[in-house]
Amino acid sequence: MKTKAIEVISKNNAVFTEKEVGELKDTDILVNLSYSTISSGTEKFLLTGNCFPIRMGYSSSGIVEWVGKDVTSVKVGDRVATRSGTYTKHLIRNEETVIKVPDNLPLDVASMSVIAGFPLAGVRKVKAQIGESGLVVGLGILGIFTVQFMRMSGIYPLIAADPNPERRELALRCGADFALDPTADDYIEQIRCITDNNMINAAVEVTGLGSAINQTLDCMAKFGRVSLLGCTRKSDFTVDFYKKIHLPGIELIGAHSGARPLKENFANYWTENEDIKTVLRLASGGRLKMRELINEVHSPKEANAVLARLAIDKNFPLCVQFDWTDIE
Repeated sequence: MKTKAIEVISKNNAVFTEKEVGELKDTDILVNLSYSTISSGTEKFLLTGNCFPIRMGYSSSGIVEWVGKDVTSVKVGDRVATRSGTYTKHLIRNEETVIKVPDNLPLDVASMSVIAGFPLAGVRKVKAQIGESGLVVGLGILGIFTVQFMRMSGIYPLIAADPNPERRELALRCGADFALDPTADDYIEQIRCITDNNMINAAVEVTGLGSAINQTLDCMAKFGRVSLLGCTRKSDFTVDFYKKIHLPGIELIGAHSGARPLKENFANYWTENEDIKTVLRLASGGRLKMRELINEVHSPKEANAVLARLAIDKNFPLCVQFDWTDIE
């Protein structure tokens, strides 16, 4: 059986092509994709890299089209979110990588759930307490979800920071109490004023930039916690560990999406599937803004143009999706 797929064949060059689905085993689930959400940071890194050809896309949703005889958790016709997949119309998954979607939740929204699970894990790890001050640095899609989860955790005041005024405005609509420009000369003094000189108890750093991490550390209260959600793979920087971490007792916590338990939740560390299920429940119950974050929806046939923009546009929209529903 053949299906349609998006493949990156060279730097900044994607094609809409055809591929074999592959052999189906008794433990497999075949999902007919409905929507895929672009993970801008990860996919820009892959697009501009040196390893080709590659297939991208790990946060999608669709309808179960076939199940192997050993599958018990889903059935044909179920609506599911999928993780660790690719931009492929017919996608082979297993039971560990599909999560049933609540009946009242649209599939375009559900396709964002894997991406939304990353900041949920980052917020869990920072161990926010009701009434503590909080800071979210970087307001891409991960940062905007982080703002919402921090607010749910009882953080006050909740400060969001980004140089982009439109994203600061979005953060305010999504629950931030204050939205600041971190490039302003008096940025740290503004935080000092907002917190009555107490500074920040819990921060989530989403940019992965060395300068932003250092600046965030300068904003922390004694015994504060900083969750590093942003990827630092391209950052080359130094930190004065004695002054900024050791002396004030700061906790610096790795929050990479892979830094999760595989089987069981413990303390503030939940499995990826449980985080995705939580995202879906919160969205289903109206607690989490997701539909409002979708900026553009494109046919997979437009992949080359869309991903070429992603590779070079510093102002690429917050949330862009591929709609597979009209693809045969």
